[in-house]
Parts: sequence; structure tokens; C-alpha cells
Amino acid sequence: MLQDGWKAIYKASILMLRDNDERLRASCFEMVLSQLPLLPQKFMFGEAETPENVKKFEDDWNSVKISDQVFERVTYEFEDSIL
Repeated sequence: MLQDGWKAIYKASILMLRDNDERLRASCFEMVLSQLPLLPQKFMFGEAETPENVKKFEDDWNSVKISDQVFERVTYEFEDSIL
């Protein structure tokens, strides 16, 4: 996963947002802003590393499909934003 660099971070971000979608949508804007910085910590350290949790994470990870075209568009938008 980490050998994929920014693509893995992007995919993990999508997975975190997907897993917290209902809770974030039900919250007011200020609450969402306060909760977003906590999502990576909960995502990485929220559950014990049991074989079942590892399997669930792998299944969740593999369920997030992001096309090469999306990655190309994100790359272009990022590069365009820093020029």
C-alpha cells in the first residue's frame, strides 16, 4: 500500500470518507470540520489488529476502485493549482 505513494493516500482518503459518509452528512458543517482531522487517526488505529479486522480492511481497500483517468485528472488539477 505505502509503495503506491500519493495514490494510496488518495484511496485511503476516499475509503475514510466512504466509511464515515452517513455520520458526516448528518453533522453540521462545523462538526464536520472538527471531525475530518480525526478520521486518519481513527482509520489507522481505531481497531485492534486481529485477523478479522485485517481481512475487513483488505476487503474494504480492494473495494475502492479508482480509475487511472481519475488519478490523471487529480494529478493535472494538483499541478495546475501550484503553478
